[in-house]
Amino acid sequence: LFFFLHKIHSIIPYLISKLNIHMKCTIHSDQPLSPKSKELLHDFVKFCKMKLEIENLPSNIQLFTSRDSGGMTTGGYDPHSHKIMVLAGRRMLLDILRSIAHELTHHKQNERGNLLELVQEYDTDINAPYENEAYEKSGNLIKEWTRVKIKENPDIYNLYVR
Repeated sequence: LFFFLHKIHSIIPYLISKLNIHMKCTIHSDQPLSPKSKELLHDFVKFCKMKLEIENLPSNIQLFTSRDSGGMTTGGYDPHSHKIMVLAGRRMLLDILRSIAHELTHHKQNERGNLLELVQEYDTDINAPYENEAYEKSGNLIKEWTRVKIKENPDIYNLYVR
């Protein structure tokens, strides 16, 4: 019994680190977000961390209302600063979350150590394996998370960020 309790006690810090109960990722927006949107954003990032098995979340996810602010299409990830930028203006919340999942997949690729190598290997991101992985995972993550959240938030398909 002592051996068993000792093993359980030694694995608890590992499990806590995997769940990352104390999320260290800040979500900033250049426009105010509703309390419901903030809650769902944080919940989704935690879900992605767990599903993608991300060791350390990026320090910052920045939501922009226009493309001019962030200089990207609907999202971007900087592998050097580990920051994520996502276009949020006039988009459905689920679309924003899918973009976040896409960029978090790139963050995971960066953690694995092969993102920069893959980016340099391909002339374009169109049909590049690292982009295809991000598209696939982001679609599956949003689908899986939504199937659970729809029960608590039946209006989830109608939430927009202005």
